[in-house]
Amino acid sequence: MRAFKICLGIFIGFIAGIIGFTLLGSVLSSFSIQKPAEIYRYSAEKSLIGYFLIFYPVAFMGFGSIAGGCLTIYLTRRKPKSK
Repeated sequence: MRAFKICLGIFIGFIAGIIGFTLLGSVLSSFSIQKPAEIYRYSAEKSLIGYFLIFYPVAFMGFGSIAGGCLTIYLTRRKPKSK
């Protein structure tokens, strides 16, 4: 049961990561700031930082999954038995 809860926490964190980068794109658009993918697509010279801009959604999903899993592990940890 604990493993199921951890997997569920990771999945919920993954979804939260997707929502996070979607909201970030919306906030950037509302302030007329180009999204990172557009900055990379239209740049004259490709660079290493440009590749990182392309993969920021993957980073959000990864961090969300890790955070969700760690939070679930913390919340479902076994309590020590008192004597």
